Amino acid sequence: PPSPAQGRSIGVLHCSQRPKARVLFLHGLAGSGGLCLQLLRMTGWVEPLTSGKATLFSGAEWACPDGPLQTKARAEESTYAALSRRGLYDATKPQHSWGLFRLLGVPE
Repeated sequence: PPSPAQGRSIGVLHCSQRPKARVLFLHGLAGSGGLCLQLLRMTGWVEPLTSGKATLFSGAEWACPDGPLQTKARAEESTYAALSRRGLYDATKPQHSWGLFRLLGVPE
C-alpha cells in the first residue's frame, strides 16, 4: 500500500548556521550592568577564550541591564573590595539593585 506521504511535498527549512543566542545576565546586589559585562569579558564568557575554542556563548548577544533601584556601594565586601583595589568598582557612586532582598523582607 502507498504511504500517506506519497505524492506530497514537505517544506523543510534549512539553516546554514545556528541562530544567534541571546543571554540576559542580571548582576548581583550593589553591582551594575557595565561592571557585570566587563567581568564577563575578562573571564572569557562573552568572547571566545584566547585558546580559540568556541563555547556555548561564542558570538552570543549579551544584555546586562542595570537594576532599577539604587543602593549604596559595598566596597568593603570581599568581592567588591578586590575589584575596587583594581579600579574596576567605583565605591564613590551609587550602585544598582533588583530589589529581591526587599521582596523577601531582608534589608539591603
